[in-house]
Amino acid sequence: MTTRSALASTLSETFISNWHCFQEKKGTKKEMNSKSLPVWLLVMLALTLVLSANSALAKGGLHSDFEDDSLKPWQVGPNGGDQALSLGTGDDGCGVGKSFANAKFQHAGDNQAVWIVAPVAGTVAGNDLVMMDWSAKNALNCDLCTPMFYIGAEEPTSIAQFQKAITSPRDPIPFSDWAAYHYPAPGDYQKPVVNKGTIYVAIGFAAPSTKDKQISAVNFDCVDITVYPAP
Repeated sequence: MTTRSALASTLSETFISNWHCFQEKKGTKKEMNSKSLPVWLLVMLALTLVLSANSALAKGGLHSDFEDDSLKPWQVGPNGGDQALSLGTGDDGCGVGKSFANAKFQHAGDNQAVWIVAPVAGTVAGNDLVMMDWSAKNALNCDLCTPMFYIGAEEPTSIAQFQKAITSPRDPIPFSDWAAYHYPAPGDYQKPVVNKGTIYVAIGFAAPSTKDKQISAVNFDCVDITVYPAP
C-alpha cells in the first residue's frame, strides 16, 4: 500500500470512529441540531475523499534494473537494419548489481539510431504526466551518438519523434562511466500524454552519419518511470 493510500485509509477509519462518537454525543444533547456537523468533521471527510480519489488514479510506473535476468517488457525499436537486444553483465548503471540491457545495431547513412521501448500503464484519467530516470553509456563505436528519449501514446517508428536527453549530474547519481539522465530536465515542458490506458516510453541513441556500414552498441540500466494524472 502506498503512503497516500495508507493515509486515506487511516483518515477513513478515523472519520467513521469520530462519526459514531459524534452520534452518541448528539443523542445526549437535545440542544444540538440533528442535521449539523462540526466543521472539523466535514474537513476530515473532504480530505479522505480527495486522498482516496487520487490513490485510485495514481500508478507506480515501471522500474527496470535487469537483475532478474529478464529484458521484459523492453524490446528493441523497429528502426530498420540489424538490431539486437540482449542482457549484459559487468559494471552496471545502478551501482548495486551486475546486469544491464545491451542494444547492438548496424548502421550506415543518415538518421540512424537504436532504442528500446516499453509500454507503461496510464492512469484512469487518460491524461498523464511521466517522470523518468535512467542510465546509459556507449558500449561500442558510439562515442559521438546522441542520447534520446520518447514518451507518447503510440509506439515510436522514427528517431525524428525523439527528444534529446540531458545528463543529470546529481539526480540520479551516475556510476562509473555511465551517464545518468532525468526527465523532465530543468526548463523542460512536461507535456501531458493523452492516452487510452497505455503510454510508450523509449530511450535510445541517434548515431552520427556514416558512409560505410558500422556496428555500434549501447547499454541501458536503472530505468525508473513514474506515471501520474495531470492536474
